[in-house]
Amino acid sequence: MVVEKIDLIAFVITMEGQWGNGNMNTGLDLGIGSPGEYSLMLQDLSVDMDGLLGLGENTNMGKNGDASTTAVEQDNSNGNERRADWRRRRHNRDQVHQLEIVFRENQHPDENERAELARRLGITGKQVKFWFQNRRSSVKTQGQRKETNELREENELLKAERLALMSAIEDSRCLTCRGRMVQAGGTGRQQLLLENARLREEIQKTNAFIQTASGGTAPELMTSAMPSCSAGPANVDHAGKGKAPATDHVLPPAPSHGGLTVPANVGVARSQRDMLVHLAVGASQEFKTLVCSGTPMWMPSPDGQVELLNFQTYIDTIFPTSMFVPYRVGVVVDGTRKTGDVQCIASELVGVLMNTVAWSRMFPGIVASASASLIVPPNGASQHEMAILVRGNALHMDAELMLLSPRVPLRKVKFIRQCRYVAADTWAVIDVSVDGILGHPCGVPPTWTPSRFLPSGCLIQGRSNRRSKVTWIVNMEHEETTVSPKYHPLLRSGQALGACRWLASLERQCEYLDAMHIARNTADMMPNGRKVNIYEAAQQMTRSFYEAMCGQSSQPRASFVDWSGGCGVGVERFEVVARVVTYPVGNGAPREQAGAIVLSATAVVWLPGIPPQQVFDYLCDINRRGEWDSLANDAPVQQEGRFQTAKLPGNYVYVHRTMANGNLILQETCADTTSMVLAYALTDEQAMQHVLKNAGTTSLSLLPSGVVILPDGVSPDVSSSSSASNAGSLVSVMYQTLVNGQEQEDTSLEAIDNAGNLLCRIIKNIKDAVHASKVITA
Repeated sequence: MVVEKIDLIAFVITMEGQWGNGNMNTGLDLGIGSPGEYSLMLQDLSVDMDGLLGLGENTNMGKNGDASTTAVEQDNSNGNERRADWRRRRHNRDQVHQLEIVFRENQHPDENERAELARRLGITGKQVKFWFQNRRSSVKTQGQRKETNELREENELLKAERLALMSAIEDSRCLTCRGRMVQAGGTGRQQLLLENARLREEIQKTNAFIQTASGGTAPELMTSAMPSCSAGPANVDHAGKGKAPATDHVLPPAPSHGGLTVPANVGVARSQRDMLVHLAVGASQEFKTLVCSGTPMWMPSPDGQVELLNFQTYIDTIFPTSMFVPYRVGVVVDGTRKTGDVQCIASELVGVLMNTVAWSRMFPGIVASASASLIVPPNGASQHEMAILVRGNALHMDAELMLLSPRVPLRKVKFIRQCRYVAADTWAVIDVSVDGILGHPCGVPPTWTPSRFLPSGCLIQGRSNRRSKVTWIVNMEHEETTVSPKYHPLLRSGQALGACRWLASLERQCEYLDAMHIARNTADMMPNGRKVNIYEAAQQMTRSFYEAMCGQSSQPRASFVDWSGGCGVGVERFEVVARVVTYPVGNGAPREQAGAIVLSATAVVWLPGIPPQQVFDYLCDINRRGEWDSLANDAPVQQEGRFQTAKLPGNYVYVHRTMANGNLILQETCADTTSMVLAYALTDEQAMQHVLKNAGTTSLSLLPSGVVILPDGVSPDVSSSSSASNAGSLVSVMYQTLVNGQEQEDTSLEAIDNAGNLLCRIIKNIKDAVHASKVITA
């Protein structure tokens, strides 16, 4: 109290000195009043303060100066004594340390423990008691403060998540019309009216299409096949989202199709149309059995990477009631199932599979070409036929599937693809071949293609974070008569065109598209768009590489020459057989390439006991590139840029610079468990700058070369110590160049020999680098 009184006296004296010097504006600014009122108020305040402190009149301080000074000195002396006494009662460091030790063991000591602790530390029991009370309060306050901070941070995270979700909901769009799914600022009734208008417009478009295709009137057919617009709101909740039906039925929204053509013979014969309907229904039921079955229908493979179909159980379970001939004599059966998680929204993935153009681009290393036509029944179709064949849910597709090797011809398949809506955010896309059903009159025996789909397809289940769970099933037949015997184990293992290859390609391509999306919307070292242009140029180059590797026979005016030669001496010598194809440059080539001839040379060898990863790692080693790449001219290669395209190691786009002549090399590497690809092409500085300046890749002309590495399909024998018993690699090497000559006959033998010797050199360097014991021509 003495200290507080002294502080108050100092405050009054200070303020009186300031206001007494004529600083009356401050009092006026504070709203105290006029100068007269201020003087009276200050006088009353001084009298009151003097009364509280026991002093005399403030105006007579000159007369009572000695008494006041004595009182102040006495109060200061008492304050100093109290401060000194407080310092003596303060705990020292040792006492605080001992108290902390006891507090950590017991926060609530009883009276005896406090007395013993006080005796040992030389303090009173009350001091111990109060110290523990204060310490408990301090710990509690700290805990509450920490919990408050954590709750505040969690609240901020929830706010950010809510804003992100609201933004995503507001920006959601329809896959068909790309319109907003939720209209901002509208009532539930307005949203339903807009949705009904959109559905009514869709029905009108579909009716017009069927009228054009079938030449009849179809509004009544569509009305009977689809629910009326008035019944639509009963299946829509207040958020404007359709409620998922509980049973399996045809997907309500019509998917958008690319590359579709209306078949000329729309009026299919009644018997053939009934067969198509029966085929689609039977395939759907059989696919459902394959998806839901476990063991013994499906058995794990020796490496555990995929599930294999138990053919005997399949025949015993499916064949008695199936319309499909399970297996033919002299064919190889591929029955595999694999489940994975892909970076793609389920509904968007369904749209990709039902669009031939998007399907071909999603599987560039499998689908060489694809075309589709809508299956449109004529007038008088039944409700059941309309439910299956109308509104784009069933497509008649022609496709060419490829294995990345020049020794395996393209596999042509004709099949029906149907899309069925199973449950909430769950779809099934089902394929089944139609050999002999379409295009042949009744009574004519069917013609079998080298490959045939038994009921196959995929089940797509939507998940959070824009991901989907995909279960892929392949039940397919292959003929081996047109394939080199070295590829028979690969076809029988299911790694050629089985479920593991389809799913691995889908996962890698979805991650590739996600990387392009991130590059397009993220600012980094390169301006937005430049990295995307490099990605697109690499994709274009790789697709050209696939076409040249597997589709050489389809080139117009192509000429073929088989070249053979040896490499090495003594026991290290091996033979290489190369296929050299020449064809004129297409019309879309640059002016400087007009009149030139493309020379494409390919060779395939088998490296027993050498895993594909070992060969791939050697080819990707930039420090050893000069050993095998003729573009490097035996000189070092400098890496100018590297861009990742997938999460798995080995999936990159590179830009290299040769130190010999300064040219640029655009390269893409793709790797998964079923195949490994390295494709590269020579380009110059001007062409690369043209791509980087967001000018597109249409004018970029690349002639790619590269290497494809496939597993040989031989299961590794862990019980044997021989390296020959382990899985090996099938290595396909391709080299392309331009040669001068007005006619293909002018192509000199020297150019062909140079290409063959170059392939021999590449294969020999690979053999020496991976320490292969032997090289066998495939």
